[in-house]
Amino acid sequence: MCRPYASARNLCCFLSVGYHPVMDQSRITDSLGLPPGSAITLTAVRPVLWGQDLIFDGMCAGVAFQLVLTDCRDIRWQLYAHTQVEGRPAFPPATIVNLSLGKDQHRSALRMLTDYFGLTISYGRWRIES
Repeated sequence: MCRPYASARNLCCFLSVGYHPVMDQSRITDSLGLPPGSAITLTAVRPVLWGQDLIFDGMCAGVAFQLVLTDCRDIRWQLYAHTQVEGRPAFPPATIVNLSLGKDQHRSALRMLTDYFGLTISYGRWRIES
């Protein structure tokens, strides 16, 4: 049994028991032509058709991009309300701590951990638009 999160950066049991971190951030930085290890920050999320598609606006090394997930069927959010910083907006930019893109066509869910939320999504396809 896993203990509760001590902080958002604690990867213990990220949304499922036995989860092992996979750093798929390089797949995003590669598609943007940026060096691996560049910090990826999400600035907004826009659901389309009640969440059938999700569009994440992001920044990486000064380059704006969108992570688009289409044909979403199951979306699970875990919000870290305790991380609210005084004087900051309710939803400040969130840095990706860990990302596993899973497999498209609903074969394996995307798992994302940021400093403000954790997310799992069963999706059809993903793409990066810059």
